Amino acid sequence: MMKLFMAGICCAASALALAAPSALAAQTIGFKGGYTASTQKWPSNTNQITAQAGLGGGGFIRFGAMGISVQAEALALTKGSEEKHESADPNVHLDRDVKIGYIEVPILVRLALGHAIVFSPYVMAGPAFGFKTSCSAGLAEGSSARSDCGSTIKTVDTGMAGVAGIELAAGPGSLLLEGRYTYGLTDVAKTNATGSIKNRSAAVMAGYAIGLH
Repeated sequence: MMKLFMAGICCAASALALAAPSALAAQTIGFKGGYTASTQKWPSNTNQITAQAGLGGGGFIRFGAMGISVQAEALALTKGSEEKHESADPNVHLDRDVKIGYIEVPILVRLALGHAIVFSPYVMAGPAFGFKTSCSAGLAEGSSARSDCGSTIKTVDTGMAGVAGIELAAGPGSLLLEGRYTYGLTDVAKTNATGSIKNRSAAVMAGYAIGLH
């Protein structure tokens, strides 16, 4: 995993170096938002772990030309999971959920898969750095009470993000529609009492991009 993470950083740096001569003439900014579904990998947990649904979004800036560019994003996201505890008593519900708020900063290499005037697909990949802003845990059923779990979760989460999308010309800019997946590499728990906990997150987002030149 570490080799994959370092390769992503090197790839992003190389693409930025290639794009640098024309960066001033090809800057693009935009925003995006949409539906997210996240879960967590708990190797030592025998209970059923299900996805946590939410909303996320933010902005981005892109540098590059000739079909390859580097895109830096800042996204507000909620990650976590819902844990279903099995019980012999059908009247006992101990299902719990964990919600961790992040400002995630992906640094992505973007490759345009065509140069059509109206329709253009693209893919992106690279490292993503998540900075924790909040964390809470509570019962998934029967109670609205929640507790702060911030002291048990690390401040920074790192991962690798992959994106596939389409760009549609619209007005002075273009509409974006994309699917993305972030594979967490960091054990987000400060202690290993429950085993290694790693975030997994998928999202479907729509947005708008406009060139600055």
